[in-house]
Amino acid sequence: DLVLHGTKVQTTAGLELGKIENFYFDRETGTVEGYELSGAATKRPSGRAFLPTPPSFEAGKDYVFVDPSAAETVEDLRDALGSRSG
Repeated sequence: DLVLHGTKVQTTAGLELGKIENFYFDRETGTVEGYELSGAATKRPSGRAFLPTPPSFEAGKDYVFVDPSAAETVEDLRDALGSRSG
């Protein structure tokens, strides 16, 4: 069984982005909009970060690997959720 909660997210270039704590879905389409990360390499005011679903997402037993460009899309969780509501 593959469980993503608590799995570390790392770029294929070796930069660790954090651990998956939660998922956010589009209620209408059911698609995953992004992932809540804790312990992110880049400190965020809320203590949590949001990673929008990257184009490449490869899940393994211990890590999820994403393209290095995904690191540029990580933002503070509160800011991300605020911009997506309404």
